Formats: sequence, C-alpha cells, structure tokens
Amino acid sequence: MSCRDRIYVDLQIETTAGPLNIAQGSCLVLDGDEDEFLLGSATMKDIGIDVNGFLEKLAGDLQ
Repeated sequence: MSCRDRIYVDLQIETTAGPLNIAQGSCLVLDGDEDEFLLGSATMKDIGIDVNGFLEKLAGDLQ
C-alpha cells in the first residue's frame, strides 16, 4: 500500500456502547485492495484506549 493523501473527517462509529464521535480525525488515503478502516494509536489514546497499556498489563498478569 502507498499513501497518496491525508484528509480530516468527522467520524461516527457505532459501538455496542453507543455512537462514538471523532471530530477532525486525520485519515491517510491508501491505494490498495483493503476494505478496512484502521485507527492509529494516537486516535485510540484520544478516545481512551491505550493499547500499549493493555499489553503491559497483560504481560504483567502472565508473570
């Protein structure tokens, strides 16, 4: 995949807990056959999801 542009969009993602609104989310436009929408770690952290924190906790729980 190659990135050809960056855009900013207002998103509403439907979740089991209700709609999640993201204002002016930065999106990279990629060429390719993918039909997925990926959220970067900065956006995930902005909405309260710390993937690295979850992984650190999981690794600590396994020890």
